[in-house]
Amino acid sequence: MNTLHRTTYGDYHIGARKPLDPNQTEHLVTLFKAPTTPSGSVLGGRTSIVTDVIEGIGPVVIKHYRRGGLISRFIKQTYLGLGKPRSQVEYEMLDHVLSIGVSAPQPVAFGHRGGLFYQCWLATLEIRSHQTLAQLSRVDLERSLEMIDSVAEHIERLIKAGIRHVDLHPGNVLVDPDNHIFLIDFDRAGPSRLDQRSLRSRYLERWKRAVIKHRLEPPIWQNLEAALERDET
Repeated sequence: MNTLHRTTYGDYHIGARKPLDPNQTEHLVTLFKAPTTPSGSVLGGRTSIVTDVIEGIGPVVIKHYRRGGLISRFIKQTYLGLGKPRSQVEYEMLDHVLSIGVSAPQPVAFGHRGGLFYQCWLATLEIRSHQTLAQLSRVDLERSLEMIDSVAEHIERLIKAGIRHVDLHPGNVLVDPDNHIFLIDFDRAGPSRLDQRSLRSRYLERWKRAVIKHRLEPPIWQNLEAALERDET
């Protein structure tokens, strides 16, 4: 694991692989404080983002971590600090999956503020002019199906590495204009105790459930199932 460079700005704590200059640090903190917009996935979700261009880094996406479920009615952005901040965990997971050949956003920095109770953020390089696979499937089913083998290939790399992405569905796969795919939202992803066959089944179950729930075309999961079965053999 590469060394993390850490810096503080007021009560904000920031980590990155490369040192950030004072202007970049200040810009990041400004984006952490900025009003957010929904991620725009056809499949919904609670991720909120801010996008901007940071000099010397380029276009970035700032992910604001928000709670879900009943507790979100009372506490929207605060977490209990019993270990590494969630943003750091996801940052390190992105680093890891990229190292094993999984296509994912490039992490830039993570930030948090607070101690026992904290808020946190993750900065990644922006993937320009993308659509989610879910969005693409509703306007160009044929092209979306052409992406399925590539999705299966990257899922297989996660499976071989024993990594479970807990929420991988067509809304968490981005497709750029050159038909490159990117898996996103590695929050809570981590090592799995399941064997490869069982882990493959978990990926398929989550994918199929999302396709059915959001009334996407059945081949979106049927083709993935066929591709993963080929990889298994």
